[in-house]
Amino acid sequence: MKSEKSYISANIKKLKNSEIEIEGEVTSSQLILDRQVVFKKIAKDVEIPGFRKGQAPEKLIIERVGEMAILKEAAELCIARAYEDMIVDNKLDVIGRPEVVITKLAPNNSLCFKIKTAVMPEVKLGNYTKTAKEIASGEEKIEVDEKEVEEVLNQIRNPEKTEGAQDENKKSTDDKNLPPLTDEFAKSLGLKDLADLKEKIKENLKQQKSVKAKGKRRMLIVDEIAKNTEIELPLLLVESELQKMMASFQDRVEKSGLKFKDYLIEAKTTEEKIREEWKPQAEKKAKAQLILNKIAEEQKIIVDPKKLESEMELVIKQYPQANKESAKIFIETILKNEAVFEFLEKLSS
Repeated sequence: MKSEKSYISANIKKLKNSEIEIEGEVTSSQLILDRQVVFKKIAKDVEIPGFRKGQAPEKLIIERVGEMAILKEAAELCIARAYEDMIVDNKLDVIGRPEVVITKLAPNNSLCFKIKTAVMPEVKLGNYTKTAKEIASGEEKIEVDEKEVEEVLNQIRNPEKTEGAQDENKKSTDDKNLPPLTDEFAKSLGLKDLADLKEKIKENLKQQKSVKAKGKRRMLIVDEIAKNTEIELPLLLVESELQKMMASFQDRVEKSGLKFKDYLIEAKTTEEKIREEWKPQAEKKAKAQLILNKIAEEQKIIVDPKKLESEMELVIKQYPQANKESAKIFIETILKNEAVFEFLEKLSS
């Protein structure tokens, strides 16, 4: 025998910022059943003088607890069950915690409510393959000049002198007191000779520039794709990006030895002002991630389970207290993003 449907109706209305409002109704019979479940649970813990715990008459228990308190808890059960079924029945890709408002609740009556929640937005991409191909094909040539190599050599010879430092004591350091640039100096660092040392420095600088250029090129690809992409950003995703940015910034401040609240005082600002300044950047990040997700979906790009598991093991080993599910989502996102960028970059070859 098929069980009764968890809700009578679900009228869905689209709101702005990829939010929806569901106006729903649950039968009085379902509310009565859940009320009985709630009452039994509450009755076990109610203590009334003259009766053993959990053995008092229902009337006295209701007088002590209140009928509406019981009904409200029963309504929560009804709505939670109905909401799950509404999501499945209407194929809703909801995100975040829903806001629930009960509009009608009374004994022997149907339960009426409204649920406001955000849904994953529809992402309408433009001709992203053409955009990516044009940008990726314009890859710049990475070069390192002798002056850059010399600067690194001087830093190696005098590690106490920071790059661009203006401290007079450091500026006045006599080069005669520094190790001479000879083959012996290079050998002391584990290299074959001075030419080998210079070549290794040049390779490292080239690699650093290459990584920086790749990151810059990838952001340019996403920025250009975004110009021809239609997305109605959910405020929830923007807020999530802001929270991550603030948490990272606060961590950096406190690692420098300064309490975050003291930093705000010294900088003559507030967390709210910082969040407002960073909001456009958070919107840009949220939009970029949605674009990458959509491309991965269209191109059927998935993460290799073995690679994901391997990366997970490394992270958990380094951060044993980390939440495994959160770590998995984070790592999977990074790996999938990398795979999407690799796909876009290969379009020019």
